[in-house]
Amino acid sequence: FAGDDSSELVITVANDLHYDIASTKKAVKRNNIDTDFAHVGSSGRLYNESVAIIMAFLDEAAKNESDIVLLPGDLSNVGTIEENTIVAGVLRDFEEKSGKQVYVVPGNHDLFKTTVDEFKSIYAEFGYSDAILVDDKTASYVIDLDGEYRLLAIDSCVPGEGDNNFDEDKLQWIKQQGEAAKKDGKKLIAMMHHNLLEHFVLGNLIHSKAIVNSKDFPAAEVFAAAGIKYIFTGHTHDSDIASYEAADGTIIYDVVTGSLNGCGSLYRVVTFGDKVKFETRSVTEI
Repeated sequence: FAGDDSSELVITVANDLHYDIASTKKAVKRNNIDTDFAHVGSSGRLYNESVAIIMAFLDEAAKNESDIVLLPGDLSNVGTIEENTIVAGVLRDFEEKSGKQVYVVPGNHDLFKTTVDEFKSIYAEFGYSDAILVDDKTASYVIDLDGEYRLLAIDSCVPGEGDNNFDEDKLQWIKQQGEAAKKDGKKLIAMMHHNLLEHFVLGNLIHSKAIVNSKDFPAAEVFAAAGIKYIFTGHTHDSDIASYEAADGTIIYDVVTGSLNGCGSLYRVVTFGDKVKFETRSVTEI
Protein backbone atom coordinates (compact mmCIF):
# COMPACT_ATOMS: atom_id res chain seq x y z
CA PHE A 1 0.00 0.00 0.00
CA ALA A 2 3.06 2.25 -0.28
CA GLY A 3 2.11 5.70 -1.47
CA ASP A 4 -1.49 5.46 -0.26
CA ASP A 5 -2.88 7.91 2.26
CA SER A 6 -3.88 5.17 4.71
CA SER A 7 -4.81 5.14 8.36
CA GLU A 8 -2.14 3.40 10.43
CA LEU A 9 -2.43 -0.20 11.55
CA VAL A 10 0.28 -1.94 13.60
CA ILE A 11 0.38 -5.72 13.88
CA THR A 12 2.57 -8.27 15.66
CA VAL A 13 3.18 -11.54 13.80
CA ALA A 14 4.62 -14.75 15.23
CA ASN A 15 4.86 -18.14 13.56
CA ASP A 16 5.06 -21.77 14.57
CA LEU A 17 4.70 -21.47 18.34
CA HIS A 18 4.57 -25.27 18.73
CA TYR A 19 3.18 -25.06 22.27
CA ASP A 20 4.11 -28.47 23.69
CA ILE A 21 2.32 -29.90 26.71
CA ALA A 22 5.26 -32.22 27.41
CA SER A 23 7.54 -29.22 27.89
CA THR A 24 5.44 -28.05 30.84
CA LYS A 25 6.55 -31.10 32.82
CA LYS A 26 9.46 -30.81 35.21
CA ALA A 27 12.75 -31.24 33.38
CA VAL A 28 15.27 -33.78 34.68
CA LYS A 29 18.95 -32.98 34.26
CA ARG A 30 20.71 -36.03 32.88
CA ASN A 31 24.05 -34.43 32.02
CA ASN A 32 23.98 -36.29 28.73
CA ILE A 33 24.75 -34.28 25.61
CA ASP A 34 22.64 -36.54 23.39
CA THR A 35 19.63 -36.09 25.65
CA ASP A 36 20.01 -32.47 26.71
CA PHE A 37 20.63 -31.18 23.19
CA ALA A 38 18.54 -33.62 21.15
CA HIS A 39 16.36 -30.74 19.95
CA VAL A 40 19.33 -29.18 18.14
CA GLY A 41 19.32 -32.13 15.76
CA SER A 42 15.53 -32.10 15.42
CA SER A 43 14.63 -28.99 13.41
CA GLY A 44 16.40 -26.74 15.92
CA ARG A 45 13.36 -26.11 18.11
CA LEU A 46 13.66 -25.46 21.82
CA TYR A 47 10.97 -27.90 22.95
CA ASN A 48 11.84 -27.71 26.66
CA GLU A 49 11.75 -23.92 26.56
CA SER A 50 8.80 -23.51 24.19
CA VAL A 51 6.19 -22.54 26.78
CA ALA A 52 8.49 -20.04 28.50
CA ILE A 53 9.37 -18.46 25.15
CA ILE A 54 5.72 -18.18 24.15
CA MET A 55 4.80 -16.54 27.46
CA ALA A 56 7.73 -14.10 27.15
CA PHE A 57 6.62 -13.23 23.62
CA LEU A 58 3.05 -12.59 24.73
CA ASP A 59 4.31 -10.33 27.52
CA GLU A 60 6.22 -8.30 24.94
CA ALA A 61 3.28 -8.23 22.52
CA ALA A 62 0.99 -7.01 25.31
CA LYS A 63 3.25 -4.00 25.88
CA ASN A 64 4.32 -3.09 22.36
CA GLU A 65 2.75 -0.60 19.96
CA SER A 66 0.72 -3.11 17.93
CA ASP A 67 -3.06 -3.19 17.69
CA ILE A 68 -3.51 -6.88 16.90
CA VAL A 69 -1.55 -10.16 16.88
CA LEU A 70 -1.52 -12.57 13.93
CA LEU A 71 -0.53 -16.22 14.42
CA PRO A 72 -0.32 -18.08 11.07
CA GLY A 73 -0.48 -21.65 12.31
CA ASP A 74 1.27 -24.39 14.26
CA LEU A 75 0.02 -22.93 17.50
CA SER A 76 0.28 -26.38 19.08
CA ASN A 77 2.92 -29.05 18.60
CA VAL A 78 1.12 -32.40 18.83
CA GLY A 79 -2.24 -30.97 17.75
CA THR A 80 -4.54 -32.79 20.15
CA ILE A 81 -7.81 -31.24 21.28
CA GLU A 82 -6.33 -30.92 24.77
CA GLU A 83 -3.25 -29.07 23.54
CA ASN A 84 -5.23 -26.71 21.28
CA THR A 85 -7.63 -26.00 24.16
CA ILE A 86 -4.71 -25.07 26.41
CA VAL A 87 -3.30 -22.73 23.74
CA ALA A 88 -6.71 -21.09 23.32
CA GLY A 89 -6.79 -20.48 27.08
CA VAL A 90 -3.34 -18.87 26.98
CA LEU A 91 -4.46 -16.58 24.15
CA ARG A 92 -7.66 -15.74 26.01
CA ASP A 93 -5.64 -14.67 29.05
CA PHE A 94 -3.44 -12.55 26.77
CA GLU A 95 -6.43 -10.77 25.28
CA GLU A 96 -7.91 -10.04 28.70
CA LYS A 97 -4.58 -8.71 29.96
CA SER A 98 -3.61 -6.66 26.91
CA GLY A 99 -6.92 -5.61 25.41
CA LYS A 100 -5.55 -6.68 22.03
CA GLN A 101 -7.20 -9.07 19.58
CA VAL A 102 -5.52 -12.27 18.39
CA TYR A 103 -6.33 -13.84 15.00
CA VAL A 104 -5.27 -17.39 14.12
CA VAL A 105 -5.34 -19.91 11.28
CA PRO A 106 -4.39 -23.58 11.61
CA GLY A 107 -1.02 -25.03 10.74
CA ASN A 108 -0.51 -28.68 9.85
CA HIS A 109 0.46 -29.53 13.47
CA ASP A 110 -2.79 -28.05 14.80
CA LEU A 111 -4.83 -30.45 12.67
CA PHE A 112 -2.84 -33.62 13.36
CA LYS A 113 -5.41 -34.86 15.91
CA THR A 114 -8.03 -32.10 15.78
CA THR A 115 -10.61 -31.75 13.00
CA VAL A 116 -11.26 -28.52 11.11
CA ASP A 117 -14.63 -28.06 12.83
CA GLU A 118 -13.08 -28.73 16.24
CA PHE A 119 -10.35 -26.17 15.52
CA LYS A 120 -12.92 -23.54 14.53
CA SER A 121 -14.84 -24.21 17.75
CA ILE A 122 -11.80 -24.16 20.06
CA TYR A 123 -10.46 -20.94 18.53
CA ALA A 124 -13.86 -19.38 17.85
CA GLU A 125 -13.08 -16.09 19.58
CA PHE A 126 -9.81 -15.63 17.68
CA GLY A 127 -11.33 -14.71 14.34
CA TYR A 128 -14.25 -17.04 13.64
CA SER A 129 -16.96 -15.59 15.87
CA ASP A 130 -16.41 -12.03 14.58
CA ALA A 131 -15.76 -12.92 10.94
CA ILE A 132 -17.85 -11.44 8.16
CA LEU A 133 -17.44 -14.77 6.36
CA VAL A 134 -16.30 -18.25 7.43
CA ASP A 135 -15.67 -20.92 4.81
CA ASP A 136 -17.86 -23.99 5.37
CA LYS A 137 -15.32 -26.57 4.18
CA THR A 138 -12.09 -25.17 5.64
CA ALA A 139 -10.91 -23.02 8.55
CA SER A 140 -10.58 -19.94 6.33
CA TYR A 141 -12.37 -16.71 7.22
CA VAL A 142 -12.53 -12.99 6.44
CA ILE A 143 -12.62 -10.24 9.05
CA ASP A 144 -12.54 -6.45 8.98
CA LEU A 145 -9.69 -4.83 10.90
CA ASP A 146 -9.32 -1.22 11.97
CA GLY A 147 -9.80 1.46 9.34
CA GLU A 148 -9.51 0.43 5.71
CA TYR A 149 -8.00 -3.00 6.26
CA ARG A 150 -9.48 -6.47 5.94
CA LEU A 151 -7.79 -9.73 6.95
CA LEU A 152 -8.02 -12.79 4.73
CA ALA A 153 -7.15 -15.75 6.96
CA ILE A 154 -6.54 -18.75 4.70
CA ASP A 155 -6.52 -22.39 5.81
CA SER A 156 -3.79 -23.90 3.64
CA CYS A 157 -3.62 -27.31 5.36
CA VAL A 158 -4.58 -30.89 4.63
CA PRO A 159 -5.84 -32.22 8.00
CA GLY A 160 -3.53 -34.86 9.41
CA GLU A 161 -0.80 -34.15 6.86
CA GLY A 162 1.94 -31.60 6.20
CA ASP A 163 0.94 -30.74 2.63
CA ASN A 164 -0.88 -27.62 1.45
CA ASN A 165 -4.43 -28.00 0.15
CA PHE A 166 -4.49 -25.46 -2.66
CA ASP A 167 -6.54 -26.22 -5.74
CA GLU A 168 -8.61 -24.27 -8.25
CA ASP A 169 -11.56 -24.09 -5.83
CA LYS A 170 -9.41 -22.43 -3.18
CA LEU A 171 -8.04 -19.94 -5.71
CA GLN A 172 -11.59 -19.15 -6.83
CA TRP A 173 -12.54 -18.45 -3.19
CA ILE A 174 -9.61 -16.02 -2.86
CA LYS A 175 -10.61 -14.34 -6.12
CA GLN A 176 -14.14 -13.84 -4.76
CA GLN A 177 -12.82 -12.30 -1.54
CA GLY A 178 -10.65 -9.96 -3.57
CA GLU A 179 -13.64 -8.79 -5.59
CA ALA A 180 -15.67 -8.26 -2.40
CA ALA A 181 -12.84 -6.25 -0.78
CA LYS A 182 -12.54 -3.98 -3.80
CA LYS A 183 -16.30 -3.44 -3.81
CA ASP A 184 -16.23 -2.55 -0.11
CA GLY A 185 -13.19 -0.28 -0.44
CA LYS A 186 -11.03 -2.51 1.78
CA LYS A 187 -7.30 -3.27 1.53
CA LEU A 188 -6.51 -6.95 1.98
CA ILE A 189 -3.83 -8.33 4.27
CA ALA A 190 -3.55 -12.13 4.22
CA MET A 191 -2.08 -14.90 6.35
CA MET A 192 -1.76 -18.65 5.91
CA HIS A 193 0.53 -21.35 7.21
CA HIS A 194 2.27 -22.57 4.06
CA ASN A 195 4.52 -20.30 2.02
CA LEU A 196 3.13 -18.68 -1.09
CA LEU A 197 6.56 -18.16 -2.66
CA GLU A 198 9.96 -19.83 -2.72
CA HIS A 199 12.26 -18.20 -0.16
CA PHE A 200 15.62 -19.76 -0.94
CA VAL A 201 17.38 -21.52 -3.79
CA LEU A 202 15.93 -24.99 -4.43
CA GLY A 203 13.16 -24.28 -1.92
CA ASN A 204 10.56 -25.82 -4.23
CA LEU A 205 12.56 -29.04 -4.28
CA ILE A 206 13.37 -29.20 -0.57
CA HIS A 207 9.87 -28.12 0.54
CA SER A 208 7.79 -29.10 -2.48
CA LYS A 209 4.54 -29.40 -0.50
CA ALA A 210 5.22 -26.34 1.65
CA ILE A 211 5.12 -23.78 -1.17
CA VAL A 212 1.85 -22.99 -2.92
CA ASN A 213 3.09 -21.10 -5.97
CA SER A 214 4.92 -23.07 -8.66
CA LYS A 215 5.66 -22.93 -12.36
CA ASP A 216 2.69 -25.17 -13.09
CA PHE A 217 0.42 -23.58 -10.50
CA PRO A 218 0.90 -19.77 -10.55
CA ALA A 219 -1.26 -19.07 -7.51
CA ALA A 220 0.58 -15.80 -6.83
CA GLU A 221 -1.09 -14.33 -9.92
CA VAL A 222 -4.50 -14.93 -8.32
CA PHE A 223 -3.37 -13.46 -4.99
CA ALA A 224 -2.02 -10.35 -6.71
CA ALA A 225 -5.13 -9.92 -8.85
CA ALA A 226 -7.25 -10.16 -5.69
CA GLY A 227 -5.45 -7.11 -4.33
CA ILE A 228 -3.31 -8.93 -1.76
CA LYS A 229 0.04 -7.15 -1.54
CA TYR A 230 1.23 -8.61 1.77
CA ILE A 231 0.79 -12.15 3.08
CA PHE A 232 2.25 -13.57 6.30
CA THR A 233 3.24 -17.24 6.27
CA GLY A 234 5.18 -19.81 8.30
CA HIS A 235 5.80 -23.57 8.23
CA THR A 236 9.35 -23.62 6.82
CA HIS A 237 10.87 -21.93 9.90
CA ASP A 238 13.06 -19.58 7.87
CA SER A 239 12.87 -15.79 8.10
CA ASP A 240 12.62 -13.93 4.81
CA ILE A 241 10.56 -11.60 2.65
CA ALA A 242 10.13 -12.75 -0.95
CA SER A 243 8.41 -10.83 -3.74
CA TYR A 244 6.56 -11.78 -6.92
CA GLU A 245 5.76 -9.47 -9.81
CA ALA A 246 2.52 -10.44 -11.50
CA ALA A 247 1.89 -10.14 -15.23
CA ASP A 248 0.14 -6.80 -14.73
CA GLY A 249 3.09 -5.39 -12.75
CA THR A 250 1.51 -5.83 -9.31
CA ILE A 251 4.02 -6.92 -6.66
CA ILE A 252 3.06 -9.20 -3.79
CA TYR A 253 5.26 -9.83 -0.75
CA ASP A 254 5.33 -13.14 1.13
CA VAL A 255 6.62 -12.53 4.66
CA VAL A 256 7.77 -15.65 6.51
CA THR A 257 9.14 -15.46 10.05
CA GLY A 258 11.14 -18.18 11.78
CA SER A 259 9.58 -20.43 14.41
CA LEU A 260 9.15 -18.55 17.69
CA ASN A 261 10.90 -21.31 19.63
CA GLY A 262 13.54 -21.84 16.96
CA CYS A 263 16.84 -20.08 16.36
CA GLY A 264 16.58 -16.42 17.37
CA SER A 265 13.00 -16.68 18.73
CA LEU A 266 11.96 -14.15 16.11
CA TYR A 267 8.74 -12.25 15.55
CA ARG A 268 7.79 -9.15 13.57
CA VAL A 269 6.09 -5.85 14.22
CA VAL A 270 4.65 -4.40 11.02
CA THR A 271 3.21 -0.92 10.54
CA PHE A 272 0.79 -0.27 7.68
CA GLY A 273 0.20 3.35 6.69
CA ASP A 274 1.35 5.62 3.89
CA LYS A 275 4.33 3.24 3.84
CA VAL A 276 4.82 -0.26 5.24
CA LYS A 277 7.51 -0.78 7.88
CA PHE A 278 8.80 -4.22 8.88
CA GLU A 279 10.72 -4.68 12.11
CA THR A 280 12.13 -8.04 13.27
CA ARG A 281 12.37 -8.53 17.02
CA SER A 282 13.50 -11.37 19.23
CA VAL A 283 12.67 -12.89 22.61
CA THR A 284 16.02 -12.56 24.35
CA GLU A 285 15.29 -13.87 27.85
CA ILE A 286 12.86 -16.21 29.62
